Amino acid sequence: MVPPDVFIPVAEEIGLIGTLTEFVLERALAALARWHRAGHGQLSIAVNLSASDFRSERIVPTLARLLRPFAGREHLIDLEITESVLMVDDPSVVDVLASIRALGVRLAIDDFGTGFSNLGYLHRLPIDVLKIDRSFVDDPARDVVLASIVGLGLQMGLRVVVEGVETEAQLA
Repeated sequence: MVPPDVFIPVAEEIGLIGTLTEFVLERALAALARWHRAGHGQLSIAVNLSASDFRSERIVPTLARLLRPFAGREHLIDLEITESVLMVDDPSVVDVLASIRALGVRLAIDDFGTGFSNLGYLHRLPIDVLKIDRSFVDDPARDVVLASIVGLGLQMGLRVVVEGVETEAQLA
């Protein structure tokens, strides 16, 4: 078993990340289509995108092609990006995000709070979901920070997801 934090950088380095992203998207969307055909039409799915995907000219056309069977249901698909993608001062990243969002999918910032979060980016980016890293869940010393991030996200009209919430106590 090779974890993603090992094979993704290798795939990026050797130029296979675009092919890998397309493969994962095809498989994930095929699974979502099967679930919908089986009567679970409100289930959604989330897929992570690599930082390299935002430097590739093929991500938007690939997504547009793969999303055609989901016309009218694109909002059930979350594409997750890490903070590191957003920390690059490159206007083309915002353009790619806007183009992806225009396809109707939701964009999520994954693992928020673990990098060098620039809160100023949140209001400028076309995102829908703030996905807070699980490291905040089991650390009572971080409860105030977690509550602040959740409150900020909600006030900005974002859907907020906190990774790792598994019990009623954690939810509270």
